[in-house]
Formats: sequence, structure tokens, C-alpha cells
Amino acid sequence: MRPIFETTLDMSIEREIALAYAAHYHLRPVKRPALAVYDYDMLSAISDRAITRIEIKGRKPEYKGFIESGGYMLSAKKFDALKKLHGDVPVGLVVVFTNSPDMHVFYFSPHKVEDLKPVIGGRTRKKRDRQDIEHVVYIPWDRFVTI
Repeated sequence: MRPIFETTLDMSIEREIALAYAAHYHLRPVKRPALAVYDYDMLSAISDRAITRIEIKGRKPEYKGFIESGGYMLSAKKFDALKKLHGDVPVGLVVVFTNSPDMHVFYFSPHKVEDLKPVIGGRTRKKRDRQDIEHVVYIPWDRFVTI
């Protein structure tokens, strides 16, 4: 099994982002287990009904230019899993650069994902292990909405 690289600071940033997203839409965030496909269920503020599911990526500002160049890169495995989950309950990817109040949100609706294909890529500059080079999907920034 691959080690978990997420730190306590990463989880704290993720929680802040989840709370901001929930406040924006008047929802209640519920953290998923550590190895779940996505990070948070966003529930109705007045019931336990799931309104959306979100995967959260908090990124350091110094990587913004590099990340923005070809679209947001996501593991093809994660992309496929999130795409399959999207249905009656929408699934979103929320990307936040930690020096900005903006949240960039991509929803895995069929018309937004049908032409996105995996390519070989991944973490090539500071590899943590051999699994950092993998199939990835680049999601164009024009398919995100900013809130």
C-alpha cells in the first residue's frame, strides 16, 4: 500500500476550504474517511441529505503559475472515480491557492468530462516514489467556475 503523504497542515487547510465552500452555499460539511475517494459530503443545512460531494486541493501560491499552465492535473484514477460517482449527487473538485480567497470549482458533469483523456504525467520534479509518474488528466481552467 502506498504511504499517505497528506500532512496535518494539509488536512487543516482542507477543512478551512470545506468550511468556506459550505458557508458559501449554506451547507454543512462532513469529512469522509481518510482513504475515501473524495474529501467531504456537503449536506443540506436543514437535513442530512447530501447536496454535493467535493474533493479539495489546497495549493501553495508558488506553484500557481506552473499549475495554471496546462489546466489542473488530477490523477486519472481519481478523475475516473469522481466521474463515476457524479450522478444524482453532483461531485466537484475544489482548488484553492492558499494566498487567494477564490475557490475554483469543477463539476464532473458528462459534458465537461467527455473529451478529457489521460496522458502520462504526474509529479516529475520532486518524485516521492515511483508511483508519482502515472496517468493523469488535465482539466482546462475554463471548465472551472470561480466562487
